[in-house]
Amino acid sequence: LLQLCNPKELFLGLLEQIEQTSGEQVCQTVMLLLQPLQTVLLKLQNKKAYSVGLSLAMIMNQLTPLPVPYTKQQIQEDKLGLCQCCNAVVDFAKPFVNEVVKNMEKSSEYNDMELKEELIKFCMKSLKYPLLTAQLEQLEGIEEHPFRHFATEIIVSAVEINYTQITWELFCLMEFMGLFGDEQEFADIERKNSADSLACLSYLMFVQHFGIECFPVVFSPSYLLLCNMTHIKINGLYVCILLASFFSFPHLQDLFESCLLRMEDNSLLHHYLEFRDFINVPQDLVKIMTLCPMEHMRKKSLNILQLFIDKFDTEGKYTLFR
Repeated sequence: LLQLCNPKELFLGLLEQIEQTSGEQVCQTVMLLLQPLQTVLLKLQNKKAYSVGLSLAMIMNQLTPLPVPYTKQQIQEDKLGLCQCCNAVVDFAKPFVNEVVKNMEKSSEYNDMELKEELIKFCMKSLKYPLLTAQLEQLEGIEEHPFRHFATEIIVSAVEINYTQITWELFCLMEFMGLFGDEQEFADIERKNSADSLACLSYLMFVQHFGIECFPVVFSPSYLLLCNMTHIKINGLYVCILLASFFSFPHLQDLFESCLLRMEDNSLLHHYLEFRDFINVPQDLVKIMTLCPMEHMRKKSLNILQLFIDKFDTEGKYTLFR
C-alpha cells in the first residue's frame, strides 16, 4: 500500500480506522495500526509535525475513556490491553523524539518548534492519563511494571526534547516570576491539563525518583516545598472532596509528605504563611479529615498536617494553630 498509495491518503485512512474504534477494541485496534501509521508518518514530507501531533492526540483521546488498571491482579490481567498499548505508543513516538534530539545536536540554533511542541503535548497528556491515576509502586511478582516503564520513557523523552521548559514549568512559580526563554513557547497548552500533568511529574520525580538525576540539586528543601504547594492545592481538594478520583490523591499526599520530610523541624519561617497556598493546603487537609469517606486518607491527612506544623518556627506554629 505504501508503494501504491499517496502517503497522505493512507495516513488519513489509518487515522479514520483509529477514530472509529471504541470500547474493548480500542487497544487492539491501536496496536495493530501503530506500525503502519509510524511508517507512513516517516515518509511524509509536508506537515509532518502536524500529522504526528494529530496521530498522538487521536490515540490518546481514544485511550483516555478506558479505566486504568490499579491493583496487582488488574495490571497482570490487563484485560483491555491498556498497559501494553501505552508502552507501544511510546515506542511509536520514539523515532520522532530521536529526530528532534538529533536536529538539536546538529545545531544549537535549531528552532523548528512544531514537532517539539507536539511531542511535549503528548508527554503532558501522558502524565495526566494514565500516570496521574496509575499504581506506580513496585509490585511484588511483577518483574517489569508496565506503568513504571511507561513513566520512565515519558520523562526521558520530555527531558531530551526540552529540558529547560520542563524544569522551569515544574519548579518555578510562574505567577510572580519571569519565564526562561520565549514566553510564547508552548503557550497553547491548556493550563488546567498542564497543572495536572506537572503535579504528576513532581510526584514521579520527588517521590518515585524518576528522572531525579536531571533535577538541579542547588534548590533548597523549602524552595521545593514552595513550588510544589501550587500542585498540591490545585489538585488535592478537587480529587478528594469532589470525589473525582480516589486513586490520584494519594500521589499528591505522598508528594506533600516527601517535600516535608526533606526539611528539618522548626526550619520553615513563618513568612511562608504569607503565600496563600500555605494557608489553603492545611485548611484542605482539615476538610479531608472531616469529609473524606476513606478512613486511611483521613488518618494520613492528619499525620501530614502534624508534620507540616512541625516544620514551622514558633510564630508559624502559633499562626497555624490559631
